[in-house]
Amino acid sequence: MCFWIDVASVNPVGEKTIYFFDCTLYKYSRSEYSDKPDLRILLSFKSPFTIDELKYTSRGEYRKLDSTTPCDKGDVEKCITTAINEISREVERAWEVVQKTPKTPSWLRFIFPARDQRVEAKGAYYGVLAKKDLIVEIAGLMGYRENYLEAIVKQVSVLMSLNLGRNELYALIGDKPVKLEAHRKIIDFESLIPAVSHSK
Repeated sequence: MCFWIDVASVNPVGEKTIYFFDCTLYKYSRSEYSDKPDLRILLSFKSPFTIDELKYTSRGEYRKLDSTTPCDKGDVEKCITTAINEISREVERAWEVVQKTPKTPSWLRFIFPARDQRVEAKGAYYGVLAKKDLIVEIAGLMGYRENYLEAIVKQVSVLMSLNLGRNELYALIGDKPVKLEAHRKIIDFESLIPAVSHSK
């Protein structure tokens, strides 16, 4: 099954690299991801072609899922800023939990073989911190620096291919299909497939 989606093409200033920022598929995410501020960032991906190599074609007979966001520079910049601010607050809250959690005395662990609550709190903290580093890194590659997106952004359409048997999504960019690994985990295909079937 093939269909078009709207994305924002993000070309960092001074570079030829293109990133496709999600403006459409986030609406069909699984419930546990739907309220995540970094959702659209995680569903974005790098083009296998540079800006000079990309070619545009007609829509043909394939259906199209339209975006409900502006899908412009302001939209992308606001989404990234919101995501980074929220994950930064999560990091702060996780660290506060670490500081407030008492450490179990080492001798007590031999009597009560339970997991140290402070160790668990630290694990959660480092997990959130790693997530923040990932989001900041992705945003930086797109040209986002100090709350500003230094990139040329415009709305374009990308042809997608859905493998119904495996629930896998591919972006068909030129002659190079890009397998979208994150989408398999995040997208709710039971809601996506009917939407594509009823789109124009």
